[in-house]
Amino acid sequence: MDSQLPFSARESSCTVCSNILKDPVSLSCRHNICRVCFEEHWKCTGSLECPVCREQTATPCNRDERKRNEKASLCGLHNEKFSLFCLEDEQLLCAVCRTSKTHENHKRCTIDIAAHDHKRDLKSSLQHLQNKYQVLKKLKSNYEQTGKCIKYQTKKTEQQIKKEFEKLHQFLQDEEASRLAALRQEEEQKSVMMKQKIEEINIWILYLYSMLKMAKDDLGSESLTIMQSLRALAKGRAQSSCQEPQMSPESLINEAKHLGNLTFRVWEKMLEVVQYSSVILDPNTSHPELTLSDDLTSVQRGHGTQHSPNNPERFDQLYCVVGSKAFTSGIHSWDTEVTDVLDWEVGVTTALISRTGKTDLDREAWSVKASCGEYHAQVATAAAFKLYPKESLRKIRVRLDCDRGQVEFSDADTDTHLFTFSYNFTEGVVPFFITPCKHSPLRILPQYIDLMVNIGQVS
Repeated sequence: MDSQLPFSARESSCTVCSNILKDPVSLSCRHNICRVCFEEHWKCTGSLECPVCREQTATPCNRDERKRNEKASLCGLHNEKFSLFCLEDEQLLCAVCRTSKTHENHKRCTIDIAAHDHKRDLKSSLQHLQNKYQVLKKLKSNYEQTGKCIKYQTKKTEQQIKKEFEKLHQFLQDEEASRLAALRQEEEQKSVMMKQKIEEINIWILYLYSMLKMAKDDLGSESLTIMQSLRALAKGRAQSSCQEPQMSPESLINEAKHLGNLTFRVWEKMLEVVQYSSVILDPNTSHPELTLSDDLTSVQRGHGTQHSPNNPERFDQLYCVVGSKAFTSGIHSWDTEVTDVLDWEVGVTTALISRTGKTDLDREAWSVKASCGEYHAQVATAAAFKLYPKESLRKIRVRLDCDRGQVEFSDADTDTHLFTFSYNFTEGVVPFFITPCKHSPLRILPQYIDLMVNIGQVS
């Protein structure tokens, strides 16, 4: 029976419990111990030492694993221990392999030297992997933050949409109530008029009825009585010959007035209360410390950093935000209120300008700016021009003519020209707004739309 065992009885017994080894582990000192015995000893002493000889040992492995490790250190062709490394073939060599024709005249070195060189390469690779790991972790964090921002933007935008539609619903409800009230008022007025007309006709009917009765009664009377009532009858005939009450014009409800072009008239009236802006700010481009209004028409530096993802469209150093739409053709104009804002800059820049790090805004922008009570016109690739307005600027008007290649700035309050830039725009340009001020916002003023409709054709 013992001859069938893969190793001796001594080797098959645990040196701690003296029983047959169960899940054996081999220590570096060559003692074999049950795994349970070793783990109990480890828990009691807290030290990786052999419970038999007290020699410090590495993390134990089972016998099969140790045999595999020992086998892996031997040459599979010659069953000799590896001792050299072929630099050209990058293979481990034993003493027999080094004399074979396969590796003849190849450069070789000891395994220790090769391992040292490889460690250096591994350290370099490890550093590269660590850097890549940190980059990916940061990128993952940015994506996670962007995902949260998407949900926040969706919720905020949904609330704002509902708020704006509530205003529209309220306007339509008020307009509906007003028009129904006008209809009821017309109905009441014309109903009262009809009632008055009917009362007048009833009086005539009663009078004529009394005259008819009188005439019938006189027909059976004596001649003297007939002659005596002749005057009364003549008077009655004279009154009855007067013009009878007539149906007055426009006595019916004027349906055309209430229903004609109803939706157009409501829309026309709506334009008196709604506002339109030719420039809408893009919150995805604003510096994290800038705060935009709900309608995206004003910007102000806040008192803290907003939780905004580090997306490539965003300015991360300049307190800047750009318009949501790039202009490539046509004429566009907008007014910006700069009252009580000490430092500001407004103008246009190329749509593809870099937003992160150091931007090219100084070289690819056409603007007017204020700083320390002075005003300058800043043109791309040129020096700034000092401006001398008669009064402090409160509203700046920018007029962009893409086709003629002109950007004109003026004082919107006095309609006074400030400066005009000429440039051949080869790509789209966007409005931009810079403000480091925390006290007052830059505000894009609304524009009121005139209906270009021939009123004579809209009856």
